[in-house]
This record gives sequence, C-alpha cells and structure tokens, in this order.
Amino acid sequence: MANIFLIWGGYGNENLGDEACLLASARLLEKNRPGARTGLILRMRPSAEVADRYRSWGLEPIYCFSFLCLQWLWRAQLIVGGGGMVDDDTPWFPVAWSSLFVFLNKLFGNEPVFFCIGANPIHRRFTKTLVKMFYSLAQTIITRDIKSFNVLIAERVPRNRLRLARDVVFSLDRDTLPSFKRDKRERPHVVLVVRNDSARTPGQSDFFAAIAEQFVEAGCSVCLTVHDLRMEYDLGILLQLERRFHDNALITVSKPNCLHHVLHLFASADAVVSSRYHPIILASILGSTPIAVSHSLTMKLGSLVDDLGVPVLKHMESRASQVDEIRSIFAKEELVRANISGKVREFKLAVEDAVGRALDPTGSLQEAQPEIAA
Repeated sequence: MANIFLIWGGYGNENLGDEACLLASARLLEKNRPGARTGLILRMRPSAEVADRYRSWGLEPIYCFSFLCLQWLWRAQLIVGGGGMVDDDTPWFPVAWSSLFVFLNKLFGNEPVFFCIGANPIHRRFTKTLVKMFYSLAQTIITRDIKSFNVLIAERVPRNRLRLARDVVFSLDRDTLPSFKRDKRERPHVVLVVRNDSARTPGQSDFFAAIAEQFVEAGCSVCLTVHDLRMEYDLGILLQLERRFHDNALITVSKPNCLHHVLHLFASADAVVSSRYHPIILASILGSTPIAVSHSLTMKLGSLVDDLGVPVLKHMESRASQVDEIRSIFAKEELVRANISGKVREFKLAVEDAVGRALDPTGSLQEAQPEIAA
C-alpha cells in the first residue's frame, strides 16, 4: 500500500475544534506511518498564513475544485474526519461531499477510513441513502462515542466496518502542547468560551454576560473568547461583549486567530467554561478544570460530560445561588482534575489503538475489535 494519505473534513481555520481534530489526525498518521505524504482537501483556498501552518503540520493544502484533488484521490488513501460527519442540518455538507470523495477514492482502488467521527440522528431520505450507500464503502469507520456508533448501525452501515473509540483530539500528546505553571493567584482565572450557532443553539450576549459577571462575583477573573472564528457564529457575540465590558478590568476579551492561540489561553486558565464540545476536551488534556454549561447540553456534549465526569454549571433561580454553585465547583476542582486526567489517558489509548488497527497495512490487527456496550 502506498504511503500517501488525503485528509478530508470541515477544515480551513474557521472552527478551532475541527483544527484540533486535524492536528491530531496529522500526528496519528505521522506516528503510524512515518514518512507518509499527506494532502488536505479544502473547500476554500486558504490564506498564505493558514496554508503555511498546515504545511508545518506536514500537510499539503489542496483546493477541492482542482485537477490536483482528483490526482490525490486516485493515488492516496482517504481519511475522513473533523468531528460530526453525519448530520443533515444542511443537504450537502458534510454527508454529500464526503460521499462523493469516498466514492471516488474507492473507485480508484483505495480503502477510505473515517477517523473518530460523530454522527447525529438523520431524517432526510436523501441523507439516509447517501450514508447507507457510500459510507458503507469505507474500509473502517471509527466513531467517537456509542451514540454515533448506534446511529450508523440504524442507517444500516455494516457492523463489521465500525469501530468504537473516542474523539481523535484525545490522542494529542500533552507534552507537545502549551504548558503553564499555575502559581497561586489572587483570583482563579477562568476562560469563558462564548457560543452562537443560529442553526442549532443560538447564543445571546446577555446570557454569557451574566455568566461572566457571576464568576467575577464568585471571586474569579474572566477572559471571554471564541472557538468558531466566523462573524455569524461566535465572533459576533464576542464583539458585542467586548463593547459591553470595555471598562471592566476583571472581564477581558481575547480574539484568537488560530488553534495554538486558544491552546495557550486554555493552558493558562484555572478553568475553561464552555457549551462547546472540543473546548471541554482541550481543557481536560491541558490540565484546566473543564466546566460545561447546562443550558445547551447537546447529545454529543452530554455524552462527553457523563463519560469524563465534567462538572456542569446548572441554571439556578437566583444570582446568589448561581454564585454558590460556582464556588462549590471550585471547592472540589483538584479531585475533578485528577479523575478527568485518568479518563483522558484511557481515551487517548482507545483512539491510538483504533487508528493503529485501521492503518495497519498488513490487516493483521483488524480482527481484535472489543465488545461494544449497547
């Protein structure tokens, strides 16, 4: 088998969770297939800065509407990843695009693999047909949780093609990520990741402003940031909050422009508060206390919170009760971090094992799939 790979997913430096998936996938390929040449399909032409960053990760950016993309699909083994790759919120992305690339890669005699994807329940007949017909062509589909595994079973993807692991981001090596010595501070420092996704969980600046003020009242300093860099998503709300708190020394704003910026933010924080999936994972890996926000526990986030043992900031009727809830979380943060650290190590091994089996060129590791709990 040629040592050439081609990665496809929701990449392009817009969503930093997807970028973390990409970095993790690139490092897994480097570890399992040293010296491999790896391309990256992008739906839009990247800026020079983003393209250079991808090249520093060992990836060659390839514009999807180009003859070069067809050449790579002919020669390389396709790796599909980047979080939720089964979803029918929109008719074309991710399922229709992924189906096309999987079909072409298989047609050219290659064996596509899905890396640790998430799958939401789907309802459109069009999407169901594509998943059944084209995702089933993959050599292996690794899912990031049992709910995603069961969604694919329900869509009649052959069970022998499926493997259960965890999100690919868990495979990131802590020693290669930013580190920060947490000296005793006058106030615990919290990074609050604001969120807005109009198609799924619309955010409101007042809601995140209230959370920030409650953490300050509980004795913390707060840095507001985003995980999706698009104006119509998180960034628009962050700019509203920046204007609102421009004269508040205890509530600051940081506008990241890449994954490594937000990694440094999380590593320097005592806690990371988020209703997004990947900030919770990244905080857990970096040693900060992850805190989920209960108002928008999606299926994937709820499953992650339960599996990792992440504390959840519940909505309280009074502001005083909300502040007490925050203080109670910080009172047991050392125990929470210790428990989560053990889970992170376990999940890292699960991802490395599943990916190692999927990429084994001899096929000798393919049979040892563990039992899947219902």
